[in-house]
Amino acid sequence: MSAGIFANAVNDRRGTADKICTMGLLPHASYVRRLCPLALAAVAIASVGCATNPATGKKQLSLYSEAQEIQMGRSADPQIVAQYGLTSDEELSAYVDGIGQRLAAGSERPDLPWTFRVLDDPVVNAFALPGGFIYVTRGILAHMGSEAELAAVLGHEIGHVTARHGVNRLSKAQLTQLGLGVGMVAAPEMRGILGDLAQTGLQLLFLKYSRDDERQADALGFRYTNRNEYPPGGFVNVFQTLAATSRLAGGGQRLPSYLATHPNPEERLLTARQRMDSLPPEVVDRPWHREEFVRFLDGMVYGYDPRQGYFRGREYVHPDLEFRLLLPAGWTGHNQSQALVVVHPDNDAIFQLTLADGSSADEAAAKFYRQQGLELGSPWTLRAGLRLQAGRYFQIDQGPNTDPLYGAAAFSSYGGRVYRLLAVSTQRAWRQRSGALTAIMESWSKLKDREALSVQPRRIDLVTLDRAMDIEEFQRRYPSDVELDHLAVLNQVERGERMPVGHKVKRVRGFDPGPMMGVELR
Repeated sequence: MSAGIFANAVNDRRGTADKICTMGLLPHASYVRRLCPLALAAVAIASVGCATNPATGKKQLSLYSEAQEIQMGRSADPQIVAQYGLTSDEELSAYVDGIGQRLAAGSERPDLPWTFRVLDDPVVNAFALPGGFIYVTRGILAHMGSEAELAAVLGHEIGHVTARHGVNRLSKAQLTQLGLGVGMVAAPEMRGILGDLAQTGLQLLFLKYSRDDERQADALGFRYTNRNEYPPGGFVNVFQTLAATSRLAGGGQRLPSYLATHPNPEERLLTARQRMDSLPPEVVDRPWHREEFVRFLDGMVYGYDPRQGYFRGREYVHPDLEFRLLLPAGWTGHNQSQALVVVHPDNDAIFQLTLADGSSADEAAAKFYRQQGLELGSPWTLRAGLRLQAGRYFQIDQGPNTDPLYGAAAFSSYGGRVYRLLAVSTQRAWRQRSGALTAIMESWSKLKDREALSVQPRRIDLVTLDRAMDIEEFQRRYPSDVELDHLAVLNQVERGERMPVGHKVKRVRGFDPGPMMGVELR
């Protein structure tokens, strides 16, 4: 994966074309002549890009057909999966997909290729891509307590798809020429060298919905969960939990948090409560299906999984793949599902370790060095604990009036896999940074530390209460390796609140590797 720095999504404002769609007509010719060129373009596109949305019944701007919308999501889906990974719990995946499919079948767009996935990521989030591709993280599942809450989250995301919020915002961005570009540490030419950061998928992921979008998705989500006879209280619990996790959230997240991609005005919780209060008791008291849901949480990994690599000061160790690297002090390390990325604080030098494309180090090297725009320099040999092959310096010409980029690469066959070690810097910084970059490569070695090799992630352990107690007493009787405030949020209780006999309470045990993204190496 490349080291992308994501640009902010387009600002949330209602554009000229949206107003034209809402009006359902074109303005008078005298008005058109006074419009700026951008507005003229809006008028032209609006005349062919407005349609009535089946879920909302309103006119809506869209420069994309349904077939294009589906293809957009279908193309982005494997990129999202490759970036974040899927849970290995097939039963949980089937359970989530089954609930999602039932909800989607009751929507206004049942024939979309609905796909529901559980990402193996600790961040509390859920999001949807155009065309019916919806994702929840194990992080958000860990903070739920019932199937009703899961249905509320899935129903809300289905609402974003049926209302075509994603393609509507993409259409606005295209129309206003704001775009959703990804800012790179290196130049655009480096995308092929470092590897494309699933740009299409991540651009869609980093869309920010408007408050009106959120209100609409909430209303549609309630419609779909109500049709499947879930209680409305699921939405209330979800909003309360999301607000609490946001207050406790730390840094180092690979995904944006739910509240970063879903603006969360306080009125949404209030609206959910008002909606629930307006319903008859037989609807409010529908079953929450707690037992069906919480059984999937017993033994679930909680937080970051150190088996997938973690930092010990300046050392990076990967227990599953059994290797280690020593990283420069003052740099920032990013542990991603498919790559380790280390960046200088001035953003002018980067090291990347990832799996290489090839059955051998020599084959992978040949493919890499054949890339267009790569001007090969002299070969070199570094001594490392694990064998490095096909080391070469290279230069990337970025065109006139732009300094070239300098770099070095090496390949290593180890443990049945082929790795690529890559160092890149600006021309101006190469002399100052090349020593540190070379030192990273020379530290490439086998992990032998027994403690590191045997480390296990934190996991959720369900405890059935034999008597009523509050979360403070529970922590004393069944100690967890998380702070009390986090434990309370995880169990959706307040400090001092009594939990009844027979209630299943989550505790967390195991090693906490700390944040895996944006770690400053000391």
